[in-house]
Amino acid sequence: AVVSTQSTGEAFLAVDKQIKLEETADELQTLAGTKADDEDEIDEEEKMKECVELNEEAQMPLADILAKYKKQMQDCIEEEFAEKAAKFEGSGKGKKPKPETEEEEKEEEGATAVAD
Repeated sequence: AVVSTQSTGEAFLAVDKQIKLEETADELQTLAGTKADDEDEIDEEEKMKECVELNEEAQMPLADILAKYKKQMQDCIEEEFAEKAAKFEGSGKGKKPKPETEEEEKEEEGATAVAD
């Protein structure tokens, strides 16, 4: 079955029109987890800060923007690595993750006693 270009275009426009509806946009945001439960919770100061940042970036050369986000990404990676590294103890091969809860620690002690 060959679909005509005209009917494909009409279908696209119908979907586009549906997406633009406020109810549909709200539902999509809820499904994506990007919509605040209460719109009043959004801090006006945060909105202003973001607007100022976006306006500053609009005036920056592309190379500066890329460098800024590259640094932010590296900082995030280093922070994540530091968090993961803090969960391990000892050195060399056979590092064991540190127990995160007292319950895990007791289970580990019990397993060690049984193995001995």
